[in-house]
Amino acid sequence: LSPIIAIEKENKIHIPSPDYVIQSDDILVLFGADEKIEKTIDWV
Repeated sequence: LSPIIAIEKENKIHIPSPDYVIQSDDILVLFGADEKIEKTIDWV
């Protein structure tokens, strides 16, 4: 189980440590204004 997936049954969000490396099968959830989230397409 990825450490950043929300567990619905427990209503928890697991936050990784600062040295965690994002894996290709992780689910990334972004919070913020739509126009700022749209800019994240430039991150790839």
